[in-house]
Amino acid sequence: MDDLDIKKIWSKSGEIESKAFDSSHLDQIIERGSVSIIEKFVKTLRIEMVVNFIMLSVLVVYSAFQTKWALSIFLLLVDLAFFIYYRRLVAQLRKENIDINVLAYLRVIHKIILKFITHYKVANVILAVPLFTIGMYFANPEIFTEKYLSNGWFIVLAFVSFAIATLLFYLFLFQFYGKKANKIERLIEALKRE
Repeated sequence: MDDLDIKKIWSKSGEIESKAFDSSHLDQIIERGSVSIIEKFVKTLRIEMVVNFIMLSVLVVYSAFQTKWALSIFLLLVDLAFFIYYRRLVAQLRKENIDINVLAYLRVIHKIILKFITHYKVANVILAVPLFTIGMYFANPEIFTEKYLSNGWFIVLAFVSFAIATLLFYLFLFQFYGKKANKIERLIEALKRE
């Protein structure tokens, strides 16, 4: 079912009788599956959840083999927190509210998605500097010696690299989640005008 089908159903909700949908038509809709904005959002979330889980698990194992126990435990806690958060978010988005109408449902989903995007930005602010520092350390453990830290060009390069990584993060966030949130917001506005 396309996203605009929701708008058509909403605008004709008083005109269509339930008998207008025969069982073969309904079966066909169910078999096709939903390709709605929400399903796309959930699919993207699941992919990101798996990628994050695998990457952080590899870092946990690597840091444990390097006998960096504090780092290993920190990364393990971050990994578990992300995994639990993503699972709960997917469950919230997949929860079907049959007690509310389409417009109210979209408002609830939009609110959940905006909350997720805000959490994503906050997590970036809190975790970006430590994870960037850890990444630099893994790349070259001698990076925090006087030789590097006294070099002005190294500091500038580190800040520029961090700025580019942050910019790429926000582009990623908008591309994968912001656009979908904007589509839902436009759909809500269109349904309110009907």
